[in-house]
Amino acid sequence: MSSNIQTQKKSSDQQQERLELLKHLIQLYTHHNSSCVPRHVANDMLISITYIAHHATGDASLKKRYVHGLQQLELLCHACKHRLAKVQLYAEWYPNERLRYLLTDFFPTYLKRLSSPYAPLLYAFEKEDIDYPLLDGLPLEHAMYHLQGIDLISHYLEQLSYEVAFLKPFYQELPMIYKLYQMQRHVSLFELNQNLVEVLLPQVLLHVYLKQSYGVQLDAAALDAFNKRLSIMRPQELLQQMYLSLQPYLDEDVYAYVYAYFPILKQRLQNDMENHAELFIFEDNTPKQYTLQVMTACLNSEFTHHQEVLSAMTSTTEKIHYFRTHLHNFQDMIEIWDSYIFSLEELTVLFQSYTPMDFAIFLRHHYAEQFVFTASVTLDELLLLPVSADWEEALHMVLSTLSKKQQHILEQWMNSIKLQY
Repeated sequence: MSSNIQTQKKSSDQQQERLELLKHLIQLYTHHNSSCVPRHVANDMLISITYIAHHATGDASLKKRYVHGLQQLELLCHACKHRLAKVQLYAEWYPNERLRYLLTDFFPTYLKRLSSPYAPLLYAFEKEDIDYPLLDGLPLEHAMYHLQGIDLISHYLEQLSYEVAFLKPFYQELPMIYKLYQMQRHVSLFELNQNLVEVLLPQVLLHVYLKQSYGVQLDAAALDAFNKRLSIMRPQELLQQMYLSLQPYLDEDVYAYVYAYFPILKQRLQNDMENHAELFIFEDNTPKQYTLQVMTACLNSEFTHHQEVLSAMTSTTEKIHYFRTHLHNFQDMIEIWDSYIFSLEELTVLFQSYTPMDFAIFLRHHYAEQFVFTASVTLDELLLLPVSADWEEALHMVLSTLSKKQQHILEQWMNSIKLQY
């Protein structure tokens, strides 16, 4: 009984402190001229109080957490200004007017306002659509979309600083690269809302691997050497070595940021060579187009190897074990299923070996569009989607036989996983 009384008293104290903080923000908002504000403004103030207190550590009273949270946000704001100043030095690199506006206008103005006495009203909110894509896509497409206010700005600037560090060693060559890109592709990078690191990463990977130096320029002789090396090495080892060769040239955080893009780059090279694997060759400052077909062969040979191994197997247990331990690429799994290497019965056994977490990751990939603009998706909704292949039929059948508890766990996993596309 005494515990309930203490809980009620604590809740009452928090409500009183929240009311006092709300009155303080109202006075700040009205310049001490009124004690009344519109309802939507008051709601924003309550959001601000919660947001600020959330940045404090420990289990103190709301008022103390609010004060400590303000101190932490001031430090975060200072760190953002420092990071922005470094990134701004290279704003002219980017062939994207939208990003230049963010770096030279919006971010500085927003951070300057956070230096004013009205900062408590502003920390939780930003009024700009940050729509220049980072290497892993637009904010809408990954976990950063769920951040807000100064947290969103801080995370975005941190990621952008990694991209600046990646480009910095050859920034003087960028104007020439833009010119050559337009000559070769017949489209200006200024016309594309495409991430600059994404455009240049395949080129840099090959340059570092072939020349043992950090840069972007390639020549035909180096690419011939790459072809010869490919003929005497296992393709998957060569691909991995290309990324590993980059590691000594980048700080740990920057390398981790770029390496996280490796699965996406691999899939794009495999699926869409024309758009993602054409490289520049610089000979007398004249661009020559080189489609990296050897890279496609390298990637496809890995998939073909899996296909051949599975086709030769007769034991269902062996096939499922090999599939679960060797195939981790989402698209490769579907292509294997579409090739009828597994019978409908074998697919059923395979899916019965999946855990709710396995299902959740796969469903998030396969039904990605269902999740983009929806806060949560239920298993029943996914099971209503049309079936167009045997493996989808087996998948739906196994999913529909899960227990209520398993379905509940699966839905929790599905709606908590944040995939990066």
